[in-house]
Amino acid sequence: MTPLRGDILDVDPAEDPLGLRVRQLDPFIPLGTRIGSFVLFTEAEIGGIFTDNVLGTPNGISDYAFEFAPEVRLESDWARHAFQAEFTADRSWFNSYSVEDDKIYAALLRGRLDVGARTQLELELGKAQAQDGRNATSITDIAGFQTNVQQEQISATARHNFNRVTVEVEGSISTFDYEDLTGTQVTIADTLAGTQIPQADVRDYRENELTMRGTYEFNPGLSVYVEGELTEDVYKQPVTDSGITRDSSASRRSPA
Repeated sequence: MTPLRGDILDVDPAEDPLGLRVRQLDPFIPLGTRIGSFVLFTEAEIGGIFTDNVLGTPNGISDYAFEFAPEVRLESDWARHAFQAEFTADRSWFNSYSVEDDKIYAALLRGRLDVGARTQLELELGKAQAQDGRNATSITDIAGFQTNVQQEQISATARHNFNRVTVEVEGSISTFDYEDLTGTQVTIADTLAGTQIPQADVRDYRENELTMRGTYEFNPGLSVYVEGELTEDVYKQPVTDSGITRDSSASRRSPA
């Protein structure tokens, strides 16, 4: 199998013939169900949340919730190339304060194309919903729900190996769309007409990233790399009537 997930532990079967190290690190790892040339992994966590300060305020209030967190992952089992589709979610239902309910999900499609033995091309598409908790101005607003944040991402990676030297270039575009407090997205036309005030749209932004990395391998257990990154944040709307925005750009270099 040629998995794409970076969090899969690489354990030499010769050093762990019974799989004890893998099971010790993750005793609930799914075994998977074969579907043709793919393997389907499914799991779900069911539990409860008990808290004596559900709103995080000085005068704590107790509450409890039921929580359900499913995960479905489909991975290819090919000698070359790879494909993965994954869906995860985390949903909770509080008994008294439904404003604290979790409504989180993430969907991912990832593919890798092996161009010869030394070159790999990867493409990743993702969509997710996260939640932004209350801040200092709304922490006591028990009538208001948490703000949903819609996230979308596309990234592409090219990697080539020159014997001991590996060169990798990755570019990604991510968008973050904060839901308005009214529960619907406010358009620019509504803002100009004065029918609604965009209380959350000023936080919507796009993040562009470009990363280049070069690695030199002295031996299988020792490598050094040099990495550079360019990042740009572009906000959807200005924060003032005069057009001032919070756009920013940055660069990073990290030899190791």
